[in-house]
Amino acid sequence: MTSRQSLAKTLVASAILTVAAAPAIGQLSSNLLGTPNDGMVCRSSYSGALSGSAFKCTRSLYHTINLACTNPQFPNYVVRAGTSPNNPDGRDLCARNNVTIPSTGSLGGLVPNQDYREAAVDTNALNAEVERLRADETRSLGLDRNDVETSSSGPAIVVDGGNGSRDRATVSVTYYTFAVRTGPTASVATRN
Repeated sequence: MTSRQSLAKTLVASAILTVAAAPAIGQLSSNLLGTPNDGMVCRSSYSGALSGSAFKCTRSLYHTINLACTNPQFPNYVVRAGTSPNNPDGRDLCARNNVTIPSTGSLGGLVPNQDYREAAVDTNALNAEVERLRADETRSLGLDRNDVETSSSGPAIVVDGGNGSRDRATVSVTYYTFAVRTGPTASVATRN
């Protein structure tokens, strides 16, 4: 056999193998909907980001709670106006029993931390509210309790600058949930 004949047979054999293997290669590289190379996405209203090698889906919002009298020695909540004498920031106060503090009058003659204290964030109420928000979010997404986590930061006190309203605290609440795969979620796409 000449080298030309040998080369021709090799080329024909290569062509046959290439044509025979083409459907298998095509099947391996097809992009069917819902397969791993489509990736994961976050639910609507959630944002995705990498944190190290972890992909996290988060949603943040601000929530407001009222300040409260957290010390039982100062149980009486007093809404103060921003222009009140001796109370230039207008922060609401909590008075001891038998101590009268006017909404706009002077604090003259009263001793801080003896007759009154500033209203504060009730951390127990805050934690209960964050837990309630998490439960609401879990229900709205149709997920199990362990599929949504929350964290909160703050709180930042918001003084109602002289309009006579109760002071509040604004808290940033962040929800975390798992990413979901793209494509059909009820069944797995199969390859032919």
